[in-house]
Amino acid sequence: MADRSHMIWQVFEAIKTNDDGHYLWNLLEQITRSDEGIIYMTYDGETPQTSAKKLDRQRLLKLIQLHQKLTSIRSQF
Repeated sequence: MADRSHMIWQVFEAIKTNDDGHYLWNLLEQITRSDEGIIYMTYDGETPQTSAKKLDRQRLLKLIQLHQKLTSIRSQF
C-alpha cells in the first residue's frame, strides 16, 4: 500500500482533475481500510468535501459523502 500522505494527495488530485469516481472511491477505500476508523483528511487547508464544493464537483462531492456514511456505519460493527 502506498504511503497514506501520498494517497491523500491523490484524493485531492482526483477531485481537481474531475475523476470519474472509480479511482477516487478506491483511494478512499484504501485510506480507510485500516483499523484506525474514520480518517480526517486535509490538504492545503481543505478537506475533500470543501475542495469538491469549491471546484463544483457535485458528483464527486456526493460520492465522498456516501463514502463517509458507509465508513461511519462500518465503524459501528
